[in-house]
Amino acid sequence: MEETRSENNLVVAYLRHSSGDQDLSCLQQEAEIRAACTERGWVLTRIFQDEARPGSTTAGRDGFQEMAKYRDWE
Repeated sequence: MEETRSENNLVVAYLRHSSGDQDLSCLQQEAEIRAACTERGWVLTRIFQDEARPGSTTAGRDGFQEMAKYRDWE
């Protein structure tokens, strides 16, 4: 299947794994997201991630902070 880029199907993903309290590792999350994108015809343009970071705060979650500032469409 050939990917077609349009404003309506470009997506980014954020992966976070907190040791001990999540079932899927970042690699497993990425595989799930890539499969969902393929199924829906979405084009995954960027992945942000944080390993072993708690979800209770955004402090120290550099991947999340980078994603919040990300502007691919500008």
